[in-house]
Amino acid sequence: MSNEERQSLAYDFFFFGGENNSYGFQTSNYISYEIKFKPMFYLFEPHKEYANSAYEFVIEVFENTTNKTPSYDDLMPVTIATIIEDFYNKINQPLIIYVCDSSDGRQLARNRKIEVILLDKSGERVPTVMILRNNNPYFSEIISDFQKILIGYNDDDK
Repeated sequence: MSNEERQSLAYDFFFFGGENNSYGFQTSNYISYEIKFKPMFYLFEPHKEYANSAYEFVIEVFENTTNKTPSYDDLMPVTIATIIEDFYNKINQPLIIYVCDSSDGRQLARNRKIEVILLDKSGERVPTVMILRNNNPYFSEIISDFQKILIGYNDDDK
């Protein structure tokens, strides 16, 4: 699918920038979302060559005038993918880390392909994924460090 085709299947979005590299869009159900890429430079701190490229990916409902829980929307996945691609084009080789929201108990349904699971303090399984391009010059080191971070996180909660 070409970039133009993908964008035609996505909601229009806007890049607001700022400290959290924010994007925004509104669905056909009039629910407004803010997508953030929050700097997480501290995560890989000893590795300055790629530490400054780490961002936490956040999807937040910004405004919901319906007062209903947002339901599945066919345009959301394409919109999110298009926003991630746009961010990749703005930032050189970002490392994007996404921790699925567990507040509603549906975190495992959000991404069925996740293999990395964090256990929170209550023992709840929280899928976590890192998105990076396979042509990143530090790909192997980043994957290794990310696995060490996750193992350390899970060991700390036991």
